[in-house]
Amino acid sequence: MKNLFLSLLITSMIIPQIGLSQNHENHNHEKATAAIPHGKSWKPVNKFSAPKSEAQSGNNIVAAPPLTNVLNGVSFYTMNSVCNSEKVVLIKLINSNNYPVKVSWKVSEATPAVVVEIPAKTDFEGQCSTESNDANKANLVVKMPQKSEKEAMEKQVFSSLIVTELK
Repeated sequence: MKNLFLSLLITSMIIPQIGLSQNHENHNHEKATAAIPHGKSWKPVNKFSAPKSEAQSGNNIVAAPPLTNVLNGVSFYTMNSVCNSEKVVLIKLINSNNYPVKVSWKVSEATPAVVVEIPAKTDFEGQCSTESNDANKANLVVKMPQKSEKEAMEKQVFSSLIVTELK
C-alpha cells in the first residue's frame, strides 16, 4: 500500500512536468493540422456547422463527432502553396462514405460551378504537378485571391457548396 501511494505521488508530480496533460486554454483546435512529409501540412476548413447532438435513446448514447470540416461525409482541408511561381490554395477532399459523391461549388456568380467526383472511400488532393490530366484533381488547385476578394470568394464558395451522392 505504501508503494502504491508513493507511485501515485511521484506520478502526479512527473506527468505535469512532461506535458501529458492538456490545458485547453493554451491550444487552439482551429489551428490543428493533418501533417504530411516535408514540413507542409493540411489545415481543416472548419467552416461547417457542428453536427447536432443526439439524445439518449434507452441504453445507447449516439453522439456525433465534433468535426466542423466535414460535410455529408466529405472532409475538407486546404494548404497554401506555390505552383509555377503563382500563389495557390490546394484543396484535399476525403470521401468517407460507402458511395461516390459529387462535390460542387462556385467561386463567383459569374463563373460555372466547379465539380469534383470522388469514388467511395477515396481522397483527392490538389497538386502542382501537371503530370496528371485528371480534371478532378486539377479543380483542387485554386489561384490565391487578392486580399480584397478573399472574403467575398469564401462567402460565395461556402454558400454554394454541395455534396451529393452519385448514382
